[in-house]
Amino acid sequence: MVVLSHLHGDHTGGLADFLGLNRQVEVYLLDSSPRSLKRKVTDAGAQLVVIRESEQICQGAFLTGQMGNVIPEQALVLKTGQGLAIITGCAHPGITGVIERGCEIGEGSAYLVMGGFHLCGAFRQRVGEILDKFQDLGVVKVSPCHCTGPEAIKMFREAYGENYIQNGVGQVITLKR
Repeated sequence: MVVLSHLHGDHTGGLADFLGLNRQVEVYLLDSSPRSLKRKVTDAGAQLVVIRESEQICQGAFLTGQMGNVIPEQALVLKTGQGLAIITGCAHPGITGVIERGCEIGEGSAYLVMGGFHLCGAFRQRVGEILDKFQDLGVVKVSPCHCTGPEAIKMFREAYGENYIQNGVGQVITLKR
């Protein structure tokens, strides 16, 4: 399976090369994705799955469906033995709203939230408010990266201590089933 969170090139740029190596996959795209991207998937011989609303894609795995209008995005929600793992692309619609939607869809609480939190350049006060909301939502572990921004990542690392997970390309994170 391939799940594309949103249409920015740094999230879709490797799709053609990937499909050149493995076309026996389902590719989950938002309905609002351009026809050219959908055609790229089908022309490669992969199975296109268009997502409109939240949907279970396999046992214990859900997509939020489209969130936001300016930059439509979806997130992946996985049920684990410890709680929900919510995986974002950039969280353009707002990271706390993505967590709330993920918890609703997954019918549980957020154990881990990882991915981009879209806080690059945010004021410290705003990041502090979001950290407070993470605590209110019961988020146990965090693994921010990408567009979260270095200052916000530092604040999450300090706030979460041993429950902060370093994230980056090639990083393997194991959760109990």
